[in-house]
Amino acid sequence: MATGKLTVSFVTPTGVALEGSFDEVALPGAPGEFGILAGHRPLVGSVRIGIATLTSGSEVTRVAVGRGFAEVSNDCVTVLTNAFTRREGLDPVVLKKDFAELQTKIAASKLDKDSGDSGDHLYLIERERTIATLLELYGEDPPAILRPYNEDEPFAHAAPLTGDAAREVENNPGA
Repeated sequence: MATGKLTVSFVTPTGVALEGSFDEVALPGAPGEFGILAGHRPLVGSVRIGIATLTSGSEVTRVAVGRGFAEVSNDCVTVLTNAFTRREGLDPVVLKKDFAELQTKIAASKLDKDSGDSGDHLYLIERERTIATLLELYGEDPPAILRPYNEDEPFAHAAPLTGDAAREVENNPGA
C-alpha cells in the first residue's frame, strides 16, 4: 500500500475550486469510478457528473463534479471540470423542486434525431443528472433516472449521432 500523499487540484472555468493533500482520491470516470493512491502510474481519464471522494486519514470529503478530465502524474492529481459543488449551501427542497420541473420539461421535449436538434434535450438530461448528484451529495436518495442507453450519450464526450449515422447504430446496435 502506498504511504505517500497526493496533491489534488480541482480546476473549474472560474479558477481553482479545491486544492489540498490527500491519501486517496476516487473519481467518477466515464466508464466507471476509479481510485488513485500515491505512486499511481500516469493517467489521463474522462470524468463524468458524479461524486468525487477525497480521503485524508480518517477524514473523508465528498464533492460533486461535472464533466471533465483528470490527469495523474508524479503524485499530483489535477481535475479539470466544468462544475464543482460542496455540500454546504445545498437546499434539498429546492433541488427536488428543480428536479420535478426538469422531469416535466424532459417529457415534453421532442428529440428530433434526424434534424440533429438535440442540444436542448441533452442539456436538460445533463441538468437532471447534476441535480440528482447534488441530492446524493446532500445525503438524500437520488431520484431514479431511467433512460435508454443512447438517449443522452453513447460515450461521455462524444457528439450525438445524427442522420444516417444514428440510423446505422439503431439498425445494428451490436456492431
